Amino acid sequence: MQHAEHFLSRLDRLPRSEVDLALELYRDPDLLRAVLDAATLPDRAERVAISIDDPTQGPFLVVTRSGHFVTCLGRGMRPGDLPVVARAELDAISRQIARLREAMAVANELGRERGHARLLRRLFVSSDSVSREDFLAVAA
Repeated sequence: MQHAEHFLSRLDRLPRSEVDLALELYRDPDLLRAVLDAATLPDRAERVAISIDDPTQGPFLVVTRSGHFVTCLGRGMRPGDLPVVARAELDAISRQIARLREAMAVANELGRERGHARLLRRLFVSSDSVSREDFLAVAA
């Protein structure tokens, strides 16, 4: 992974609590891409400002549509005409991704214990004997 040196050098514009969130997104490119894919953004937008607090006052993380970090704007700095992903939208999408990751982890664990093929066979052949946990594993 090539580091976004300019972005990282601008983290000093943020309070410590917001640096943690910025770095969490930086270290989790899959989460960032999921946020960008799920957010309501104009198709033409090449860059996006992600608000990590107030949607108008910031601070903002500026990223490309493909998920590369560009810079960090401190509180009071304006993102110009960039579309903004509000903190509430960021949090909602992050919660959905966390739930999906948890469901996938449960499915993998249960599948490892019981075998995915066997679970699917039980679902189709004797569905009345499938436990809730088995169903959740198959559903995930």
